[in-house]
Amino acid sequence: MKPLNTYVILKKQKLEEGIIMPDAVEEAPEIGVVVADATGFLKEGQEVFFDRYLTREYRDEDNTYIFVKFEDIIAII
Repeated sequence: MKPLNTYVILKKQKLEEGIIMPDAVEEAPEIGVVVADATGFLKEGQEVFFDRYLTREYRDEDNTYIFVKFEDIIAII
């Protein structure tokens, strides 16, 4: 798969222990591993925080992929 425009394709990961989120955050952002990036800024295998409400999902037989716009990625871990 190759994303177009400013999309990034991620595989979803679980939040690791040891990452502390402030009490003011009702829901922690999601963590994903970069599969492909149309912008060229991120590298395959990098972990990122992203806003899960601004995503689209695609499921094949083995995996679930998340499509998110580059500007909706919150941070590189």
